[in-house]
Amino acid sequence: MSSAPHGQVRLLNSTDPELLQQRVNDFLEQLPENAAVITLTHAVAPAGAHTVYSVVIHYKLLDTSDW
Repeated sequence: MSSAPHGQVRLLNSTDPELLQQRVNDFLEQLPENAAVITLTHAVAPAGAHTVYSVVIHYKLLDTSDW
C-alpha cells in the first residue's frame, strides 16, 4: 500500500450481505497500524434479479515518524 496525500479508496461489493461483511472485516484487519479509516459508505442497488451491496472505504496511511 502506498501513501497518497488524500488517502486511498477501496470498493468492495457482493450480492450476499454476509460475504460483503466478511470482505470488509478482512480488508480492515489487513490495514497497517498507521492506517486511519476516514469514511465508510454503504450502498444497496438492484441489479436485475439480484441486489448488490457495496461498501466504499476511504482510508489514509498516516506518517507516524513524528509520534
